[in-house]
Amino acid sequence: MLRKTMLGLGLMGMLSSEAYAEDIEYASMSLGELTKYLQEKTVVLNDFNFKKEITDYDGAAIVLFYSSCNQTENADNIDRNMEIVYLQLRDKFQSAEVNALPLKFTSFDGCKYKGNNGKVIIGLNVRSTETHMYLDGQEVDRRVGGPTNENGVKASINNMGWWINYALLGIRQEEDKDRDIVLLYKGDSKLEEYPHSEIQN
Repeated sequence: MLRKTMLGLGLMGMLSSEAYAEDIEYASMSLGELTKYLQEKTVVLNDFNFKKEITDYDGAAIVLFYSSCNQTENADNIDRNMEIVYLQLRDKFQSAEVNALPLKFTSFDGCKYKGNNGKVIIGLNVRSTETHMYLDGQEVDRRVGGPTNENGVKASINNMGWWINYALLGIRQEEDKDRDIVLLYKGDSKLEEYPHSEIQN
């Protein structure tokens, strides 16, 4: 059972968070440059601090799982695109709060994890690029994979922005303002509509 959660930021809060977004051209950067920014701008997780930073955190957190030792160009491409998306989201929502605590953006390099031969990260069954959402220390949703091209990057920034708005901040599009719904991935790459109770139980 999730602890009672107060939704942070109304519409004005969302506008405020956008105003603080940094104007950085992530799309022009190499994977190495993006990963450096990722490590500078997010809380870097490992199997020693995961409990403190995520499961013991009373607010909300997003975790990007990636690998700095991919074996294929396709995996590197997905990681690069997902890092562009994630950094844009981090900049956009850097002033957002849930439970009067900052919405925490974190990252976990699976290549540096030694447990279970690095195949399954800290018991979370993570085997590829994934983005997890946590609320009150519990995982409430995860997206598996990432975009493979520029159009997918743009779509992911938009869709994952609404993912955060609906599930964590209580901000909905005009047509949904009176509907008690959330948008979730449920371990897929496609966002779907669900009752808000899906993240309350």
